[in-house]
Amino acid sequence: INAEYGDPSPDTLTLTLTLGGNDARSERHRAAIPSVTGPPPLPPVAEDCGMNATPASQAATNNAEDDDDAVPELPPGYQSTNQRLIIPKGQLAEQTTVALDEDQIADHLEAHWQAPDNTDGCRVFSAVLGGIHLYCFPPSPSLGRNFWSICTMGVSGTKMNVPEGVENPEAFERCELMCYLPGSWSFPAALCMGGDELTPQNWPLEMLRSLGSYVSQTGAWLSEMHGIPNLCSTPPGQPFCNGTKLASTILLTPVTEAPTFSTMTINPGGARVNFWLVVPLTAAEAQWKRDVGAPESIFYVVGDKETYGDEIVIGYVIDPQRQCAVEDLEIDKQLAGQSAESPG
Repeated sequence: INAEYGDPSPDTLTLTLTLGGNDARSERHRAAIPSVTGPPPLPPVAEDCGMNATPASQAATNNAEDDDDAVPELPPGYQSTNQRLIIPKGQLAEQTTVALDEDQIADHLEAHWQAPDNTDGCRVFSAVLGGIHLYCFPPSPSLGRNFWSICTMGVSGTKMNVPEGVENPEAFERCELMCYLPGSWSFPAALCMGGDELTPQNWPLEMLRSLGSYVSQTGAWLSEMHGIPNLCSTPPGQPFCNGTKLASTILLTPVTEAPTFSTMTINPGGARVNFWLVVPLTAAEAQWKRDVGAPESIFYVVGDKETYGDEIVIGYVIDPQRQCAVEDLEIDKQLAGQSAESPG
């Protein structure tokens, strides 16, 4: 998998551009990112998007046990009630994606995403045969949220193999993944079974679950600015479904959330869980990111459309029919041209 580890840190960008107001949004995105989420640069990996590629950050898995059914490693003395845990009747051997503590994580999500005006619409998509579950919170006018908020439940049960050289690695070992969908989104009746084709209704859900399964099956590290192609297609990196150009992803800090949202601590034990926002990209945008790094590409076109309107090409809320920043709008060429014209 081309996980594209090793993008420059946000602090390395020195070029000031004024393309359509996106520079202001870019700076807002940087300013909102907590400094703790900025590990040192890592070496790039091969550009092979095939399933046999091995990310540099996954090297530690070569020495790990091959038992996919192993119980997730927990902090010393840790005990979990898992009162909300949704599992099949009878524990299945394939059930390896149990959240570090589903009860505490669900409390965290509810504290930020649930209110009296949306409680009745909250739902959980359960993976019937074992796997990543999805907690879904509908729009809430009282919270100022006109979109669905979706979060995985189960990725945090895997302690990811953070590469050597990352400062404070224990702060990046566990995560859950999230995305935003329009308030009018039509949801499927259930999650996909093995071999089911992705549809315009279910692909964002399966996008999250495929990334979570990738972590649980390999122990590979996912963190901010990492990019991963569509893992649901063969070969990886094809459009998620008919009718959209979106075919890859980038992980970002959910900067529009309250400061208390993006990380939480599981007690007892003190394990940290990060919440990463998964934003789909087109194949051309993913290549642009690989070529110059996220801060000098995606950060100039991603943002909150509620605040910045049409100045933003890639909104945090998924729009399957949006234009491609590279192929349709050629923003990469505009930025490159302004860079060439800048003094020095």
